[in-house]
Amino acid sequence: MLVWGHRGAKGTHTANTIEAMHDALRQGADGLEFDVRLTRDKIPVVIHDNTLLLTRGINRSVSNLTLSELQKISKETPVPTLQEVLDVFWHKTYLNIELKSVGSGESVAILLGNHYIKSSKDWQNCLISSFKIKELRRARQAAPHARLALLHNRTPFTFILYQRSLKFAGLGFHRLYASALALAIARRLGIFTYAYTVNKPGGARLLVDKKIDAVVTDYPRRILDTLK
Repeated sequence: MLVWGHRGAKGTHTANTIEAMHDALRQGADGLEFDVRLTRDKIPVVIHDNTLLLTRGINRSVSNLTLSELQKISKETPVPTLQEVLDVFWHKTYLNIELKSVGSGESVAILLGNHYIKSSKDWQNCLISSFKIKELRRARQAAPHARLALLHNRTPFTFILYQRSLKFAGLGFHRLYASALALAIARRLGIFTYAYTVNKPGGARLLVDKKIDAVVTDYPRRILDTLK
């Protein structure tokens, strides 16, 4: 079973920073999972929440800020652009890029296609994942060869409704709702499966028994030690 760092190594570093991603790999992670949103000027940036909590009770939304404005107000903990992350980690490890905001599917697929994909085989280096079917459709339209993954929460069978049209390469399940039947269907279809967010050794061992392919964790070293 593979182990992917959740937002880098969220358990030990600020999530979705380049430092957190470096630390996940130092801990031995087999890949990185991180989140992407668009700024007001449509630049993909690596951040989970749309709302930035600033001092003196001032909140700002990533979607309402230009990249320049975002960089000015996040100097203490810089928010990297997707391109900055890809420049560091592309071809160095496996990347699971989660689409968070409207329009991110097309933007991410175009950025990858224009700057990092030299042949269709290069799509094997990453997954484009999301809970949002519309964003996965936009990614598919922009990049027919992209490897897409649908994320599930409580209902683990949603992928069946969309598999014919979107041809998922991966499926992400909540660790508590990784149904044995859903996993068996996915295996029969040849789809890669993973669970999020798995931080307890006991949970990791249960997922090994379910023959899941990978887990996403805040603590890669802890889970890797569990699997020895």
